[in-house]
Amino acid sequence: MIDFDSLGADSHFDVKLPTLDELLKQFEHATPDEVKDRWEDEAAYANDFEVRAADSERAWAHLKGLQDHYRYKGTWSKFLMRVLGGMIVFQWILLWRVGAGAWDFTEYQWLLPFFLSKTSAKLLVWPSS
Repeated sequence: MIDFDSLGADSHFDVKLPTLDELLKQFEHATPDEVKDRWEDEAAYANDFEVRAADSERAWAHLKGLQDHYRYKGTWSKFLMRVLGGMIVFQWILLWRVGAGAWDFTEYQWLLPFFLSKTSAKLLVWPSS
């Protein structure tokens, strides 16, 4: 924050503001038309300020929404990549253990064809489509 008192009289911030008495004297002799004009100017300023404030809030909400969208999109994408990676690793382990003879699913006639044909076909066809 700028300390205006430390800048001294030689600074370009050396502006003399009117005192309260000077302001009151200025408005004391205002005609009704001048008062009406000032009132209309203040009302227009207040209206313009409200419109700009609402626009700024809307723009800020939109920006935050985009930031959140892309943050969650990245998080969700990483989650899906891990799930798909886990499925591929599971298939590798299953094929390796069955091929090495460590796991024997001959008693379950439906299980091995189900895993090998359906899931493997999905993994092979999915990247090309």
